[in-house]
Amino acid sequence: MKNKPGWWIIDIGRGKNRKRYPFEGNLDTAREMEKELRSQGIPLTDIVTPKFSQCIPHFITSYKNNRPASTARTMISLEHLQKHFGNISLHAITNIGIEQYKSARLAQGIKPVTVQKELCALSTLLKWAKKQRMIANLPEISKFPGNMIAAPLPAIPLQADIERIIGAVLIPWKQTAFKLMFFCGLRRREALQLRIPDIILDRGLMIVRGKGNKQRIVPIIREDIKEGIRSSLKEAKADQHFLWVNPSTGRPYIDIMDALKAAAIRQGFKGRVYNHLLRHCFGTYGHEAGLSLRELQELMGHSTSQVTEIYTHLSSQHLTAALTRWQNPAARRGTE
Repeated sequence: MKNKPGWWIIDIGRGKNRKRYPFEGNLDTAREMEKELRSQGIPLTDIVTPKFSQCIPHFITSYKNNRPASTARTMISLEHLQKHFGNISLHAITNIGIEQYKSARLAQGIKPVTVQKELCALSTLLKWAKKQRMIANLPEISKFPGNMIAAPLPAIPLQADIERIIGAVLIPWKQTAFKLMFFCGLRRREALQLRIPDIILDRGLMIVRGKGNKQRIVPIIREDIKEGIRSSLKEAKADQHFLWVNPSTGRPYIDIMDALKAAAIRQGFKGRVYNHLLRHCFGTYGHEAGLSLRELQELMGHSTSQVTEIYTHLSSQHLTAALTRWQNPAARRGTE
């Protein structure tokens, strides 16, 4: 195009079927795009430079086809991104626009760690769009520094408190799911998406599918967990693949944290409780009970022991006992 260097018009068809597509890039990529349009009958890129909202349905289809089952976080992020970028063409999304989005979300009181996840979803979509040749260049997405998104150190409750809270969960299968998180170290998604074929109950084992669909074997030691799983297996339908399925969707449950919070209230517990806290408790109390970092790493499905160290906090009770032994001579003599 004379007035727009780097832009080309791809002319396809004749008469009423003739269509002209503006394309940004060099001559070689424009010719490749023309070949693709001619060979595929002008598919998704019928709009070569679509608006953000126009490409979302196609992106979601591709994303679900090529990613693990859990896509809830990305779908939520796309909803927020669409409100800001929906009517903007993909090639018009610039560094300045992305910084404006960050400022707007922070002004709404959204935590930087949440905005960071939304920016990751935006980056994934734009990289997909570049592969589809909808855009020629990717804008730079500046991440927040580590000190802005670091998770606060969790306050680890007493083990007895956690056991009482889980015991107060009213729905049996949810109680079993929380026990898998607390006594076996499973992530929330791993517990809720436990597959029936992966449970080897007569050997007290289960195959857990973690991040990136990596598999690990986790023992089931406690009889109450075995009994809870056994009861759920009896209630499962013949063609059911997952241990627990939401009857309204036919898919595994996404979150059951409300049941844990309600149980904590019934027990009069004042601290904060959430699904992932149970996994932190597993790492903490497992470490204090003598499990090595290597053993915990294997059980928790971490790629490195450095990640496992994040979960092996020492409880306040353990630290208090250690300081007492040092600072209280009478207590120290009692252990000699």
